[in-house]
This record gives sequence, structure tokens and C-alpha cells, in this order.
Amino acid sequence: MKILFSNAHQLKKGLEKSEIIALVHLLHKLSESLAYYKAFLQIEKDQDFKKNLIKHSISYLGVVLIFAICKLYEINQHQIKKEEEDKLLPKFEHLKDAPKKKKI
Repeated sequence: MKILFSNAHQLKKGLEKSEIIALVHLLHKLSESLAYYKAFLQIEKDQDFKKNLIKHSISYLGVVLIFAICKLYEINQHQIKKEEEDKLLPKFEHLKDAPKKKKI
């Protein structure tokens, strides 16, 4: 406090031992504060990275699920079509062995 609020003439007298210790203690606390601030920024950055990772993973999973659903739908439609063809096949089974007519 004496350093901050004293004029040059008062500082020429010097600092007492307790004032020097207080100054060193203040500098130590400021240094710790900067270290905590730097650690806080790193934690915040890591949380942003984790948020982005989760966001991108969910998006990727969504795309994969949509692709899988489309493929399953396509397979299902193919099976339905095949089943319908199999149902019609016995009705026309007798035509399979019939002689083919030639076009003239």
C-alpha cells in the first residue's frame, strides 16, 4: 500500500521488513491467480472440445442411423416384391411348360 500511495520523497526513506514481505506475498498471490486463470482457460477449452466431440459424434450417429433405416426399408421393399412375385408364380405355373408360339 505504501508503494502505491506514497510519493517519491517518502519512498526514498525505504521500506520496512514487513512491507517487503507483504510485497513479495502480493506478487506470489498475483502469480498464483494467473496460474489459476490459465488452468481455468484450459479447462474451459477442454470442455468446449468435449462438447464439440459429443456434438459431432451424435451427428455422425444420426447419419449412420438414417443410412441404416434407408437400407432396411430398401431390403424390406425388395422382400415384399419378391413375396408378391412368389404368390403370383403358382397361378402361372402351367404357362411355364406350355409350348411357345412362334411369330410369323
